[in-house]
Amino acid sequence: MALPTANDVDRLLTEIEGIIGLSASFPQSRYELPDRAEEDRYAQLGLSIHERLRCLRESGLPFVNPNPHHTLAAMWRWCWTLPGGASGRISRPRELYADLIMELRELKAAVSQGADAPGEVLRELRESALRTNELFVIVAFRDETLPFWSDVVLPSARVCGLRAVRVDRAEPEGAISEEILSSIRRALLVLCDLSFERPNCYFEAGFAKGSFRRVVFTARKEHDPRADHTGPYKIHFDVDQFKITWWEPDHLQSAQREVEDRIRSVLALVRGSGTQGRQI
Repeated sequence: MALPTANDVDRLLTEIEGIIGLSASFPQSRYELPDRAEEDRYAQLGLSIHERLRCLRESGLPFVNPNPHHTLAAMWRWCWTLPGGASGRISRPRELYADLIMELRELKAAVSQGADAPGEVLRELRESALRTNELFVIVAFRDETLPFWSDVVLPSARVCGLRAVRVDRAEPEGAISEEILSSIRRALLVLCDLSFERPNCYFEAGFAKGSFRRVVFTARKEHDPRADHTGPYKIHFDVDQFKITWWEPDHLQSAQREVEDRIRSVLALVRGSGTQGRQI
């Protein structure tokens, strides 16, 4: 199982930046079509990105192409259907590739860390090859999170054909157990609830991202650092860059719908069935 080099990843990232630039250059009129040179360049970049991602998958890396638009004209038409005005539309092609770019940067960092790093990545990939249909759930084991588990996580997983799994035992004070880490590696998808600032939840979330698992983040609304609150807990700034589903104990139905929709979007990417470009 051969891993890509840091230069291989860099070339892929450069091509992604190229296709983002073309995609965000749509004209003022929604009826104007790209010229032949633009369309050919988009096709060349798209084919090269597709082939490079295919090679990564053959190496055991679960990377998929989030862009379902095979022509530049189709990409422009999609951008024009989105709300948010011109500035909002310009940002959407980059949002489409945001998760893939972040994962590729993590891969580049992993294969650039010295002689031992490729072996570690290969170990993670061997574990990943055993992926099940499990949704591994990282959550603080407190009475306050039980309704979120029963009314949001369980029904969302069930509707999407996944089995929700969590480790119900005292949170370890020392090293995270290998059992938890192996469960994260094997999971098809990870849901991480960051409520109550549990250190082990942040550790496991970072491990999941480093193991190339896709992570859906959630947290109690009162822990939103952008909201006015006086409570003792808030989401850490280095995780605030990710999309987070904020939930409230008295409004769990809306949280369940959003979590279900996000899981469906991620599964479409992981299983290679395409996406409509929704941010997860």
